Amino acid sequence: MSKVKRWFLPILTCAVMLASVILPQRLSLWRDEALLNTPHTETLQAENELPTRPLSLPEQMALVSLFDADSGSLTSVTQELGQDSQAEAMVRTELERLCSNGILAPELLPEDLSNFFSYRVYLRMPGTISGASFLVMEGYSKRENIYFSLLLNDEDGYALRLELSHPAIKQFLGEPLDIGAAFLDRLGVEHSCIGYGPYDAVFTTPDSAIQYTVSLEGDLLRIVPFPGSETEVSTDASASASMG
Repeated sequence: MSKVKRWFLPILTCAVMLASVILPQRLSLWRDEALLNTPHTETLQAENELPTRPLSLPEQMALVSLFDADSGSLTSVTQELGQDSQAEAMVRTELERLCSNGILAPELLPEDLSNFFSYRVYLRMPGTISGASFLVMEGYSKRENIYFSLLLNDEDGYALRLELSHPAIKQFLGEPLDIGAAFLDRLGVEHSCIGYGPYDAVFTTPDSAIQYTVSLEGDLLRIVPFPGSETEVSTDASASASMG
């Protein structure tokens, strides 16, 4: 019994010292495992939300021009819609507005939009977290022999880019200069024509950040934005006229 008493105190001391070293590490490990294996939620306070800023129409036009010229410079997310009734209604409304504004003619519009493919694309400005969403519908109807590609901004459904091919297109449309002026007037964007000819016209914005090319050659009408520094005026006339 005396031998047991003599060894009990050293053994107890060693056990206490060993526990003081190992136990905190095990407790920390168990606590970490519990946190990692358990769903953890936290209320997001208003001050922690990501800052966002709606883009102006010229900024949205600049996004589209960059997406066409150099899509790799933008962050983009695409959502395929396929045949979508809401997208069809939005596109149909805008096509009819383009007719009422004298840009297109009812005779050039496809009767059935279900043959065309639609998707949404979200574009983000380079180096920022500001961006905008756009609806795109495009495709070819073999029955009607019509091709078109239309890009709308998601806020109000206005077209920012348009391509349309129709066998009788020249019978119903005016000159590229008039088409381009009407297209930009309806958007409320100040613009100037920096060159035009019988088949195309080029417009620029006041800060020259965006240029629109309007061309009507063969059966194809194109109204497309480009970054201002990358658009070349290839028209027959060099006269410049202020519009808007």
